[in-house]
Amino acid sequence: MTRRTQGFAKALAFLALFGSALHANVVLRIPDYPLDSHSDPQAEADREAIRLFEERYPTVKIERFMGIQSIGSLSEAPELMALAGGTAPDVLDVFVHKVQNYIDQGFAQPLEDKLPGWEGKRNMPDVFWPSVTRGKHVYGVVREWYSLQLMYRKDMFKEAGLDPDKPPKTWDELYDYAQKLTFPDKIVANMTTDKKGQYGFQLNGGWTAAWQFPIWVWQAGGDVVQAYMPDAKGGVAKRYSLEQLYKERLTLDMSKIKWRVTFDSPEAIQALEFWKKLIFGKWQRDGKEYEGVVTTTVFGSADLDEFGRGKVAMKIYSPTWWALDTYGLAPSQVGMAPLPAGPGGRANYAAGSLYMINSKVTNPELRDAAWNYIAFKTSDEYRRILVKHLIQGDAPYQLKPDELIRFGYTSFYEKFPRNWVDTAKFTKDNLHVETYAPNYQVIQTNELVVPLAKVMTDKNADPYAEMHAMNERVNSFIYGLRPPEQQAKLRHWALLIFILVLLVLSVVFYFTLREKPGDLNPVLAGGTGMWSARSWSTHAKVWSMLGMAVLSILIWNYVPLVEGGIIAFQDYRIMGGSHWVFLDNFIDLFSQPQFLQIIGATLYYVVLSLSLGFAAPILLALMLAEVPKGQVLFRVVYYLPAVMAPLVVSMMWVVLFSESSDGALNSMFSVIGVGPQKWLGDPSQAMICIVATGIWSGVGAGSLIYLAALKTIPEEVYDAADLDGCSTLQKVRFITIPYLMPLILINFLGAFIGAFHAAENIFVMTQGGPGVATKTAGVDIFLNAYMFLKYGMAIAEAWLLGALLIGFTLYQLRIFQKSEFKTAGATGA
Repeated sequence: MTRRTQGFAKALAFLALFGSALHANVVLRIPDYPLDSHSDPQAEADREAIRLFEERYPTVKIERFMGIQSIGSLSEAPELMALAGGTAPDVLDVFVHKVQNYIDQGFAQPLEDKLPGWEGKRNMPDVFWPSVTRGKHVYGVVREWYSLQLMYRKDMFKEAGLDPDKPPKTWDELYDYAQKLTFPDKIVANMTTDKKGQYGFQLNGGWTAAWQFPIWVWQAGGDVVQAYMPDAKGGVAKRYSLEQLYKERLTLDMSKIKWRVTFDSPEAIQALEFWKKLIFGKWQRDGKEYEGVVTTTVFGSADLDEFGRGKVAMKIYSPTWWALDTYGLAPSQVGMAPLPAGPGGRANYAAGSLYMINSKVTNPELRDAAWNYIAFKTSDEYRRILVKHLIQGDAPYQLKPDELIRFGYTSFYEKFPRNWVDTAKFTKDNLHVETYAPNYQVIQTNELVVPLAKVMTDKNADPYAEMHAMNERVNSFIYGLRPPEQQAKLRHWALLIFILVLLVLSVVFYFTLREKPGDLNPVLAGGTGMWSARSWSTHAKVWSMLGMAVLSILIWNYVPLVEGGIIAFQDYRIMGGSHWVFLDNFIDLFSQPQFLQIIGATLYYVVLSLSLGFAAPILLALMLAEVPKGQVLFRVVYYLPAVMAPLVVSMMWVVLFSESSDGALNSMFSVIGVGPQKWLGDPSQAMICIVATGIWSGVGAGSLIYLAALKTIPEEVYDAADLDGCSTLQKVRFITIPYLMPLILINFLGAFIGAFHAAENIFVMTQGGPGVATKTAGVDIFLNAYMFLKYGMAIAEAWLLGALLIGFTLYQLRIFQKSEFKTAGATGA
């Protein structure tokens, strides 16, 4: 093709694009528009799909939803933040376990009028319909779904004398196989850390333990949630399983349905007892006694590491091959099997994401465009495009085997190991959808992790006692099933405490803010200040200058503060329907099992920040002030980290804190003989790592402020101290520190308040983990609002945090009233 022809083609393409933009009268914002930097097969398939869609619907222009990107493991937060801010996309992409909460909050609109004739129905397993239905309405359709299977290492099976084509089918066989595959004294050379010990099974810990625990309860024949219709006295008139609730949806008054959890049922306790057996069960080999046949891990970088490197032989995982390929494993080395059956039979976990239409979409043309996009992305036409790009990208093992047959890729289908194909078919025919009851995510993340962690770390813990206590608390405080007399008693105590707090704050305000001449700065107390007797014209001039600033502060600070504060006393719904609950949000806040841990983590962060971080700029400034040469160079070097965006700094240090032996810091420590550290993955180290990152980035900027303040100290004072024979430490103690004290107090106030509000750096680096080790109050407020949709409780926690700081802040302001500030005189450099 000649240059002239190429130029002509480009011009035509531009005119076509420009023409389509002119004719587009509907702009559709979607959440799954691939970023320009993405070049993986999924992104290429999505780009092709968008081009085809816009060609088919020339009046529709698709735009990317420009929200913030996912924050670590908090992948659901960006869309929820956009919904709260009224900037959410027109098409919502929602995980199954969140759908019922979205329906409760009014985020999504019914779609049943669009379903007749919908071709994508064949790609949506029937078991998902109950999760997207509420009464007579259907609110979403499945975009993509996945299942969990038992993944095992065939090569390790052979080494242990087990048949690699006969994976365990029951719990008893799972334990027996795991025992034969466990060699606690073996050194696993491929592991970068924790090399000692090979184990038969990997049991997830942390929040992923709570995520997977319902599977085991289902296999024991039970369930973790139950719906019921209450009788006149609040008791149970009729119980409903989730399936029964769906079947009878047209005849039930869904507004009357109540929910409760059943984690203390015999089936749940039986499942937890089996976990204890896997973790603590004693067994013998060659006359030596061992304990446990599993490792436990938290979802993250190390989640697949142990399986891929040969430390564990079996684990529950979603069969996507791309992750295993990074360890050099061939498909022939890895087997897939249905999850082993418990006493109640098999239960194969299924989850995924769904498309919903934003309830804010009221324009009929835009609603049609949103549905047409959903229908296209769930159609065979799109699946065929996706399969093509995955095949071209040499990633066929990411596909479900039956899709290769449907779309004519028989040769690739035949490359799949036979047990992968058989397992995929069995799993699809025996799916059990993840728990999707209202507020279940709060229970799973905040409540269930507590008894599970206790039982998984303490062999003497009683599973029933731990689960029953959590069960009662959840049903009482989350599902509101506490007896009326108990609720009345809690509200009585809450009201009494609330009144006492108000009285205490009032007294603090009175004694702190009252002014006596002796308490004030001498200049003001002498009556020569600005507010001594002045004419009305003077006051008018002053307020004409200050009026706009004061008005701006009132509008943008105090009005939102008051309006937001009201939410603390409501069950707040963004889309309307909020109602007053008065002090119930505070009651629920204090009833969280993690609340004391959150307060403890917050105080720990504050202590570390102030003890390590606050003094560092002062010490650095004192040292830089004594450098005889190169002061500018040192100041620039120390200040450079402050130029970087805090987000970039945090992300950079996340890479440096890699747990791998090849990580930057671990490589440096290995030179002096220190083994690899877990850093952010270790509860005892994570908070120190976060604080150290903040010190590194902020110490330089802080030191420059103190360097400037040091210039205000007269040189003759130091000269006199030298004549009196004062040492360096004495000069710092009796001269430097007293002169700097007003500035130190101001900075200490800001650092103290800032430390209590810490959240941004923790979000980026740990998201509050591991466990709750770095889950400060600021992080918990964010999670309650934008992950659990508990806006009222989030504001209540924010008010509580503010109340804790008011007394200290007023005391500091009282000190400032007695302080006198001066400008630096002209001194030499």
